[in-house]
Amino acid sequence: MANMEQTTKTITINLDHSDSNSRVDTQQLVQYACYDRIKQSISSDLEKATKNRKLHEQQDYPYGSGLVYFIDGTRGAGKSTFLQSTYHALPSSLECRTTWLGYIDPSRIEDNEIILLGILKALKDKVKKLSRAHCTTEEERKISTFREHFKKLAGGLNLFAQNHDQLRDLDAELFFEWGLERAGHSAELRKNLHSLLDNACDALNVDALILAFDDADTNARHARNVLECIRKYLDTPRLVILVTGDIELYSLMVRDHFHDNLGKAKYDQTAERMEQRERMVDHLEDQYLLKLFPMHRRLQLRPLWNLLDNKTTLYMLCHHKWGETNNRELAEVVNELIRCGLRIKTTRDLELYREFLLKQPLRSLLQVLSRCAPHLSKDDESGKKSNAWSSELSDALSESLRALALGSLYKFGIDVDAIAAHELPTLANAVFDLTIRDGDFDTGAYLRPQPSDADLKNSFAALSADVTRLCAERPAALIDYMFSGPGSVALFGQVLRRKGKDLHNREDRQTLRKQFEQYMGTGRKENALNWARHATPTLAAPYALNPRYPVILSGVIGLNRNGKSTGDRKTANSILKECDDLPAFALSLVDVSSFGTGTYASIYNILGIIARLLTLEENQRGIYDAGSILNKTYPTITVSPPQWEIDSASEDSDEADIEEDKDTPDNLKKINDHINKWLKDSSPYKKKLTPSALLIGKIWTRIHFSLEKVCDKNRPHTNKADTSRKGAAGLMELFSACVINAFYIEEQDYHLAYNANSKDDSSAKQRTNPLTSTKSFFERFKKIDTLREELPLTYIIATCPLLLGLFKETEDSLALLESLTKNSSNKKSNLLCPAKIWEEIDMAYIAGPKQ
Repeated sequence: MANMEQTTKTITINLDHSDSNSRVDTQQLVQYACYDRIKQSISSDLEKATKNRKLHEQQDYPYGSGLVYFIDGTRGAGKSTFLQSTYHALPSSLECRTTWLGYIDPSRIEDNEIILLGILKALKDKVKKLSRAHCTTEEERKISTFREHFKKLAGGLNLFAQNHDQLRDLDAELFFEWGLERAGHSAELRKNLHSLLDNACDALNVDALILAFDDADTNARHARNVLECIRKYLDTPRLVILVTGDIELYSLMVRDHFHDNLGKAKYDQTAERMEQRERMVDHLEDQYLLKLFPMHRRLQLRPLWNLLDNKTTLYMLCHHKWGETNNRELAEVVNELIRCGLRIKTTRDLELYREFLLKQPLRSLLQVLSRCAPHLSKDDESGKKSNAWSSELSDALSESLRALALGSLYKFGIDVDAIAAHELPTLANAVFDLTIRDGDFDTGAYLRPQPSDADLKNSFAALSADVTRLCAERPAALIDYMFSGPGSVALFGQVLRRKGKDLHNREDRQTLRKQFEQYMGTGRKENALNWARHATPTLAAPYALNPRYPVILSGVIGLNRNGKSTGDRKTANSILKECDDLPAFALSLVDVSSFGTGTYASIYNILGIIARLLTLEENQRGIYDAGSILNKTYPTITVSPPQWEIDSASEDSDEADIEEDKDTPDNLKKINDHINKWLKDSSPYKKKLTPSALLIGKIWTRIHFSLEKVCDKNRPHTNKADTSRKGAAGLMELFSACVINAFYIEEQDYHLAYNANSKDDSSAKQRTNPLTSTKSFFERFKKIDTLREELPLTYIIATCPLLLGLFKETEDSLALLESLTKNSSNKKSNLLCPAKIWEEIDMAYIAGPKQ
């Protein structure tokens, strides 16, 4: 252990300087390993060059003798900081004698300025400082020699002037004489420049001069001039040249240069000749860069993700808000940021987001950390990190990730300003759009940073932070988003698969998508109930006319509306008209026109109403006005079918079908009272809800597929006169169990509890979904002790009278209520559907062939 401590190097990154490009102590360089490598490489190369020069007394250096070191990195990789720090530290850290010549940023040089003149100006100034009264005779001689060589460059430098032609308007004899002199200037320029550099090094008593070019690739014109200047004139071991940039960008510029040199093909060429042309350009590009920047003199500044693999280096962070002595380890800070800011719980997902962040350019990552650092939690008394929700941290992280992905979001046409202004419909629409682009209809809406497309990956991470920010402490917003985001993605996937044979081209698919968005209200300021009402015909409409099977489709049941009652078989509407107290089943109904006006029972309607109810605030009398919502849900409203399922249909808003507000019907009084008590009981637990985009996506996926499996499993037995059959009430009971079970399982696995320590693995041991019976579901819920504190969302959903009202009053369901409503003001027996009404609804006609 002691040996490990001796060999471990600690590098401290000051987050207060995250936006600065100024140099730092090389011992604290994030890319210290690269600095150490380039220092050793320069020392080795200079030592060889010095020995070779003394041995051969060589004055003419062959082409390609230069010492050019290329520092490769993407935008924001920290190249400028690294170059400045390295440039200023090298003379004192190299064994060979070196000194600075110049630090040049070509992007800040005027377009008409000549790069070589700037270098010569720096060289002249450097030697000029030696001229002083007490110079020795030898030093004076060296300075004088330097001045003489400097004058010799004048003729050759005339060649750089634009539109300069000294030979114009001369007679033939003078033209020939001056032409020969000019050719001499051109041929001798490189030799004279090398001699000048030799004299300068002798005068300065050094082996080499250090010259740095920072980010030349940001100005294409200067970049090409810099490359050509290095290749033609600066290839001497008397210069150590440091160049930073993105090798990919240099590659593009060099490629364009050779394309320009070749020019356009003058005659039509065959495909083989065009391929040959491209191949030659590829070859020229590769060889040019290899000659200019040899592979053994290239260094790549890698992101922190790669640097953390080095176990001999410990990266620490400091920030003025943490105090002078409270530095934190980089890996732990990133983990805390993801865990508490994005509410990510499981180790696998934590690693996924951690990798995404640490692979960002260094400048981007440090600015994200700097923005969020003041809001990170402090250790508690036991030394553990708190998982407490912080709206300040969430805002800071969402702003940072949005800025990080700004270019990508703009590229996809996302309304960034609306999302920043807390507009949930815009956020849901963005999630829908980008998930459809990604093509993963099942799990894409989890918003994990997994897409192969870099822009989608950046956008997913940014949107996931906004989902957490807008849904925290707001269960109604959570359901709204769950339907309009992940729900719309899954529903559109079904429509797309069903209509695939009718889509002949891209335009057909775009038309279908536009119709879907208009019908479902994607991007509009609609609520979950509007989505639920339109999702019902979207799922059921294709099977409404002459169905070959009972219409039971992923949480939706088709009911005969006007069929005659025969014996013990009645229509659902006729049963409900006879009820003194309406059961929760009545609120699940929606009518669809244009198909003989069919009636459907939908579990999505129940969830949509729950979302509306959760938006209510307590009035001055301590009452939630649930009746204002309930009286708009029964009697049922009628919606139009999807436009893509019929030849002509007009979009119909639900508001057009709703009557004016009226007093709550007498037969809704009982359920209204229960809902008011439920809203009061569940209110304290809203503040404990801090969901991640992953959690919401997981809940939707489990609801969607478990409902689909329940329907597939029970559809063959519907309308059969046997004990295995499930009627409308039995199916809705299973649907309710599936919904509660989905919240229960996924919240255990993916919800970071408000004030509890994070668990690394999944905590839900029993993960099966109800299929044909609710018995195992009831058994699972009997021993829930910490439901309210650890699983606030499940508690809110599971105790809702609308979902509990779908269960038949039995011993098992009463035992479930006993565990759920220990401290509730609701009486447990009154929350369940009376057995007599439940059985009558269960015998109601279901649309489809009768047996």
